[in-house]
Amino acid sequence: MTNEEMLELIRKDRPEQVIHEVISYKKTDKLGWTYEVTVDMAQPFMETTVKHVKITLPYPLSDFLELVEISKRHEQNINKDETN
Repeated sequence: MTNEEMLELIRKDRPEQVIHEVISYKKTDKLGWTYEVTVDMAQPFMETTVKHVKITLPYPLSDFLELVEISKRHEQNINKDETN
């Protein structure tokens, strides 16, 4: 897969974000998502927007959000057990 192809995929995955370019990406399964993608993108900051920020994003986002939800439920169960 090329950087341009990954750019199309990550833009579809995050339509609300302005992603200018994929700098690099690597396959990873360590935290539940398939790729870590380093991009150049616009980033909101206080009452303005920084037009170019280099940042690493998980792709696909749905896998990451599912992992976050599982983690929250696990933490709630632990807290419930500690209070009982």
